[in-house]
Amino acid sequence: MLTLKLHEEGKLNFKDSVIKYLPLFPYKNVTINQLLSHTSILPDYANFINIDKIDLLKILKRKDITALNKNETKYFNNQDILDFIIKFKPSPESNPKFEFHYCNTNYVILALIIEKITNQDFPTVLENYIFKKYDLKNTFVFNLKTIDKYIPSYKENNVQYGIEPFDLIYGDKNIYSTTRDLLKWDKILKSNDFLKKETLDIAYEPKSNLTKDFKTYGFGWRILVPKNEDKIIYHNGWWHGNNSAFVRLIKENAVVIILGNKYNNAIYADKPFIDILRKY
Repeated sequence: MLTLKLHEEGKLNFKDSVIKYLPLFPYKNVTINQLLSHTSILPDYANFINIDKIDLLKILKRKDITALNKNETKYFNNQDILDFIIKFKPSPESNPKFEFHYCNTNYVILALIIEKITNQDFPTVLENYIFKKYDLKNTFVFNLKTIDKYIPSYKENNVQYGIEPFDLIYGDKNIYSTTRDLLKWDKILKSNDFLKKETLDIAYEPKSNLTKDFKTYGFGWRILVPKNEDKIIYHNGWWHGNNSAFVRLIKENAVVIILGNKYNNAIYADKPFIDILRKY
């Protein structure tokens, strides 16, 4: 949504190459459009980061490690992911069917581009553009400043999750919120106050071929295109034991919001709610 806002402000173009903003990025032909729609060839950082943060810092010789606190040498951030990609150039993925291939690396890079354009860190940009402006008081980006306030999530067997090395990476995750704030966010999108209707219409357009189960991806939104029915705009989320569903029925002017902090796959079983809303 921030990327779309910067597009409206004339600060970026969807056709721009990533290297326009991050010149050392090794995949020269990857565009903003491809990052937003998960049609790039980038591999997922969770699959190619195979060393500890402190070992990466030693390899990159980026900072005086002795001057860093333990959190800075333990937890990866977005810049670490970019530096790893530049240094090691992990093998790109192929996409012969031109279907969307969900990859968290895309949105890690988008967050860095937003920081580059605005000259502010990502949590601050969100605070200024959205959270503070629209009174989302219980929504925030989990980061180094809030790590000591960590409230745990849980596995299915009630075992608590600890903080993991990728917990401070944002863009692809790490926005914490409530059902009430997400309801506000849905109303903000409907009001066209944050983004113009024509911009949101672009976001809701399929940007890749349909999968066999009638799914595709827009700009930041999953799209379900069932036969003989209106498309469903939605997104699910997962990190640790937290998982979520956010389903927007545009024609019916309705939304389904489900959050949980103990992993429960049933949270994604939102079809009964959709059927009820579409019936009445």
